[in-house]
Amino acid sequence: QRLKIRMFKFIAGSAILAVAMGSSLDERIEIEARFESWRQEHGYDFSPAEYVDRLDIFARNDEYITKHNSMELSYTLGHNKFSHLTWDEFKQARMGYEMPPRDFEVDQSFAGV
Repeated sequence: QRLKIRMFKFIAGSAILAVAMGSSLDERIEIEARFESWRQEHGYDFSPAEYVDRLDIFARNDEYITKHNSMELSYTLGHNKFSHLTWDEFKQARMGYEMPPRDFEVDQSFAGV
């Protein structure tokens, strides 16, 4: 029963996203196959609702990567363990510097020099 619900959500979500992104259902099936491969490689497991959202984000990131790489610059982009995140999610999770705790006292005697 749970699998049937997940499949229904996938088919409905894929059809809606295919229309929204202007891609064919075949392209959507192909991107989901790449997403599944990526998800298994990186060990992610999503709830059915989150799965559809993360697949959409992955697809948008994949489109960005493809467009970038088609420009034939001196470097290429590819997928990594963050490919399921939006740019804002990535910045929030990974770009905030936090000072590690100090386990020593700083000598303040040179502060006036």
